[in-house]
Amino acid sequence: MEYAPHARYPTTSVVLTGIRRELLIAACAIYLLFLSQLMLSAAIHDSNYYGNDGKLYESIILTAFRFGGFFNVTNINPLQGVGSQLLPLNVWANPGYWPFAFFSREIAADVSAAVSLAIFMTGCYVMARCFDVSIVASSIAAQFCIVLFAPTALLFNTPSNFVLCPGNALVHSLHMVALGILARLEPGSPRRFFAVTGALLLVFLYSVYADPLWTMFSGATWAVPFAVVTFGSWNRQAILIRCAALGCCFLVLLVSGALEYLYALSQYTARVQFADVLDRVRGPGLVSSLSFSLYMKTFYLACFVGWLLGLLTLRGRSRLLVIAAAVSAGFLIVYSVIYLLLENAKWLVAPDPAVRRAQLLCAVHDGRCCRLLGAPAAHDFLHCEACRLGFRQRPDAMASCHFRCI
Repeated sequence: MEYAPHARYPTTSVVLTGIRRELLIAACAIYLLFLSQLMLSAAIHDSNYYGNDGKLYESIILTAFRFGGFFNVTNINPLQGVGSQLLPLNVWANPGYWPFAFFSREIAADVSAAVSLAIFMTGCYVMARCFDVSIVASSIAAQFCIVLFAPTALLFNTPSNFVLCPGNALVHSLHMVALGILARLEPGSPRRFFAVTGALLLVFLYSVYADPLWTMFSGATWAVPFAVVTFGSWNRQAILIRCAALGCCFLVLLVSGALEYLYALSQYTARVQFADVLDRVRGPGLVSSLSFSLYMKTFYLACFVGWLLGLLTLRGRSRLLVIAAAVSAGFLIVYSVIYLLLENAKWLVAPDPAVRRAQLLCAVHDGRCCRLLGAPAAHDFLHCEACRLGFRQRPDAMASCHFRCI
């Protein structure tokens, strides 16, 4: 029998075709959602950067473009004195803010929301794919992020964090990408460890560089899913190597002075000082959208069903994502109860549960879609041993199997 190596292994062109197909599907999903957001914003005026807080954010962004430098991490200086309402952000490092440098204020607000939604959707998609969720399920889960942005958020009464300032979505998307990168870290060669750890560190540094204040708020909330992913493996070596990667990132941030800057920021920012002196009235409206939204009950019910099915049927990283979503929801419930009961707890002043709710909503939502929409994920062609064995006998079967896997 004549030896034919091309009959045993898939050709490179077939593999590249599968990658191109995924890029095409993801690009179409992002592009269509981007157009939908622009059409909704054009039909419903003045919905982005909504209310007094939204107009304040617009003023801060325009001020940063006027007086801030290209590489300035913060636009706050001692000459402004105590009580400045400016936020430490680098508008040139956040593409969501770029429209304010080129368009009028009204047009820039709508374009900024669309760009920020595309960034947030990309981060959601990358995180889902890193947890072995199928391509179609990841795309659908990412497209559902539109309910967090105006004007859709105003119609369904979802959390208003990205209604007031859509540009904050960059920081949240970076933390989603970092969580996905951490989930991909497995015991292997030192070269792979340093490559993955370097990518993780770059994501953290970019987050601090773009918006240090919201990086600290979002990072404190996303610490729960990070802890679940780090210690959620039965392989002790995987746990140790993920702890080592996070330890290396922490050490670099400490030596570089980034952590010291973040701590000083939390002590001397006027918004934190004001909240420490005069706390707002704590009520159900700052804890759960169930107190004012008729649609969140259905959302949380779907999340519960998705988590239950995911815990019973999924395996591997997909199940780990479901566990991280469920634990994050449990943490949010406990945090909200403590927030309501301990009125004089200064460590619960910032951020309030409403902020944390929006920050964790994407992880909770991805955990639900992982089971409700991602049933083929267990058959993903990148991780399916049966498919790999079949490709060695029939290389032409990869394309058809890839359609079933997505």
